[in-house]
Amino acid sequence: RNRSIISRQMWFNMLGHAFYQVIVILIIVFEGENLFDIDNGRKLGHDADPTQHYTIVFNTFVLMQIFNEINARKLYGEWNVFGGIHR
Repeated sequence: RNRSIISRQMWFNMLGHAFYQVIVILIIVFEGENLFDIDNGRKLGHDADPTQHYTIVFNTFVLMQIFNEINARKLYGEWNVFGGIHR
């Protein structure tokens, strides 16, 4: 009754995935044009057409969120995150 609703493992998972997301997104935002050989979208105005650069940033963020949603199903260090996914 006095235990925290968020366990140590949950804190570890949340902070670890947040750190991972921030690092990956920052790398893609600031080095994406070099990594993917595309035009830089950072210096365009707000009224400019969407760029491949920011499309990659957005899609990477969405895929990491889907990965996090699947991974968050297991709370106590279980390895098989897909176990019971069809139930």
